[in-house]
Amino acid sequence: MGVGAYGEGVSENVAEIVILTGENAGKVFPLPDIPTVVGRSAEAHVQITDPWISSMHAMFERRGDDVWVVDLDSRNGTFLGEERIVEGRVADGTIVRFGRTEVRLELRSAVATAEAPEASRSRDPLRNTVRADGTISTRNPLVREREGDPYALAPRPATVLRMAIDAAGIDALPGAPDRLRLALDVAARAALEAGGVVTRLGGVGVLALFGLTGASEDDAARAIAGARAARRRVRAAGGLDLRAAVDTGPVLAGNAAGAAGFELAALGPTAERAERLLGHATRGEILAGPGVGPVEGLVRVGLVRIGEAEVEVFRAVDEA
Repeated sequence: MGVGAYGEGVSENVAEIVILTGENAGKVFPLPDIPTVVGRSAEAHVQITDPWISSMHAMFERRGDDVWVVDLDSRNGTFLGEERIVEGRVADGTIVRFGRTEVRLELRSAVATAEAPEASRSRDPLRNTVRADGTISTRNPLVREREGDPYALAPRPATVLRMAIDAAGIDALPGAPDRLRLALDVAARAALEAGGVVTRLGGVGVLALFGLTGASEDDAARAIAGARAARRRVRAAGGLDLRAAVDTGPVLAGNAAGAAGFELAALGPTAERAERLLGHATRGEILAGPGVGPVEGLVRVGLVRIGEAEVEVFRAVDEA
């Protein structure tokens, strides 16, 4: 038996992680005997496209025949089941969650794999979705490349949701920084749960894009529902509120960071209109631009001058 990176015996088990959710669902990454880092960065051994995952989020490592996962001080945590962990042993079949992405660890005997590789691979249909197509690299496990990145920065129709935390009077509240961070977190999560691709902006802002990988008729309705849910959660968190704006139309949108990571961006007239509408919104108000169309729960505000043009603006009926 050989010696591993930490002086322990090389495991007699073959380990893989199967991506269960998100853009990378169905991919299978073999885990070599060296520590393997999972994250958004191109420098991670296993790169996963998920804006809720840190650049270097967590690390799998072999300790004898066991596989352990170690959180690398990630922002949103590493979970075994529902428990957030600093490190923990991962049993065969255990689901581990990073950000909004779930993966499952699969272990099998190296001897059995060598004797009957096809039989061992066929016990789970997900294993055959995307297989390693080459030898295992000590830098990146090799997986079949996607036929184009659906999040690549490109012109496309989409619905833009911009939210800003209204922090008026926050200086008089106890624990102001923690309140603000919580408000941003719950607003971003509400938009994410409504189906948006989400990023936090500097200061007190959130950007969410709906229909980024394929526009649908309910994108605007889902964006407004996400804004309403975000407002309810921010107010429930105590002492703060938000303003929001939604518009639909052509944008230059997607991941502006390319292979270097994930940096969500939206540019062009539709995005600019949403930004200007956000400036018009008062505390607790959700405004919608002309591209949104007839969505239930909107009332007409009238014409508002946005730059050089007058546009028809709608307001979400207050559910609070």
